Amino acid sequence: LIDRMDKFEAGATVRRAATDARFGKIEDRLQPLDNYQYRTTTVEAQVKAINERLDRGFDVQRDSMEALRKSIGDVSLQIGLLSQRLDAVVPRKGANVELPSRIAKE
Repeated sequence: LIDRMDKFEAGATVRRAATDARFGKIEDRLQPLDNYQYRTTTVEAQVKAINERLDRGFDVQRDSMEALRKSIGDVSLQIGLLSQRLDAVVPRKGANVELPSRIAKE
């Protein structure tokens, strides 16, 4: 009976060691998951920061485009006004318009 008990305890010790080794392997494989929540939170914060930077960049680009359109409109207006002034002073080529006397003398 004692011999059988010794064999049983020896077998239990071997099984315990094998089970502990399996649990050790499982724990090693699960170790990277310990900081999963931290890593997920960090990635989410980084994505949020990138989105905010992109939004600011798009806002600046939109404002710049609006300013550029306004500037182009102002330039077009000035060109139109200058064209009218030139037409008043210098007739277009081929137009049968008499020049004012002060211009004709020069």
